[in-house]
Amino acid sequence: MVYVMFLTLFSHLLVSQDLSSEIEKNVFYFTIEERNFKGPGADKLLEEFKQADFINIGELHNRKQIARFTDAILSTVNSFDFGVLSLEVGPISANKLDSLSAVPTKTHSNLKAFNKRYKQRSNRSVIPFFKSDSDADFLATASKSGYEFWGIDQEGYYADKMLIDELISLNQSKNTSQSMHVYKELEMIGTDKCKLANSSTLIDFFDTFGKDEQEAQAIIDALKTSWVIFCHYQKQEYDANNTKRIQYMRDNFLMNYNNYKERHGNYPKVISKMGNVHIAKEVSPLGYEDIGHLIEEVCTKNNLNSISLRMMNRYFKLGRVIRTDWGKPKDKDWYDLLKYGKADEWTMIDMRPIRKKIDDGVINVSKEQKYEITNYDLMIITPTDYMVR
Repeated sequence: MVYVMFLTLFSHLLVSQDLSSEIEKNVFYFTIEERNFKGPGADKLLEEFKQADFINIGELHNRKQIARFTDAILSTVNSFDFGVLSLEVGPISANKLDSLSAVPTKTHSNLKAFNKRYKQRSNRSVIPFFKSDSDADFLATASKSGYEFWGIDQEGYYADKMLIDELISLNQSKNTSQSMHVYKELEMIGTDKCKLANSSTLIDFFDTFGKDEQEAQAIIDALKTSWVIFCHYQKQEYDANNTKRIQYMRDNFLMNYNNYKERHGNYPKVISKMGNVHIAKEVSPLGYEDIGHLIEEVCTKNNLNSISLRMMNRYFKLGRVIRTDWGKPKDKDWYDLLKYGKADEWTMIDMRPIRKKIDDGVINVSKEQKYEITNYDLMIITPTDYMVR
């Protein structure tokens, strides 16, 4: 028994040493100063962006440093012909972000006023992940640099009233009494998406808009689809929820990608900013072929290049306390990767040479480590990070 325990410990130590030696050959450091990448790793990072047709930012949501990183990318890679920012928000929400940032210098005040108007008791934003000055910073940069916004996801959980407002604003001559009934219905039902999807009051209201009213129909379709997706989750039909949502995201991405080609005569270079589970190159942690997989298919078909970024925190500040839970030896699978993170610098680990060594059988890693190294090209570990508010 003691022999088996020793052998297991010894083999894990060898794996750790092998992985550490490979990471040490492929780790780089940089800083961000006034939206510019600086330091020894900056040139390599910029060269990666320059060679890419897709930059996929697999983020941790609501992080100040990751918003800052996004801001620097948007400011920098515009000169590499990137012109689209694809987001984990709904299509109508993306249109709203576009209008809120139409005058870049007013983005902060517009976003603040918008969130105040639709403020929730839970302090959740109507448009997910857009509630702070850090978010407004990169949104303003994107607008100023001329990026086109794509919203490919379901609309936000708390977005119903905002979307109904948008719908009614398209035709103020609609029956005022009926509009009042619609608002009353929303207030009465709340966030029960299954009931919203089957409300005769809402269905009748939607029917007052003609099929030729394209902008109105786009809002109606976004609402209906979002309610169906949320209803699956509400009923604990998690596979149906994920399947419907991911297919919707994939369909919207491809529709926007092909429409861009029709309008401009060429396909766009796209930055995608969404949760890291959606950016995985093969399958998501939940086992689905998500946006990252779709982009790999597009690249293979058209001989294009993508770079997939796995954003991570090692040092994370909650109040006055800096936590390093994900960078401690007790979290063995993560520690081998995150121990290279620094509190005051950005860390970049190029996973691709390590991936090749794993594929060639030169080194062994844990199942969790192999997943990360297989599904993402670069791991970017932030300096000390914070939740945005």
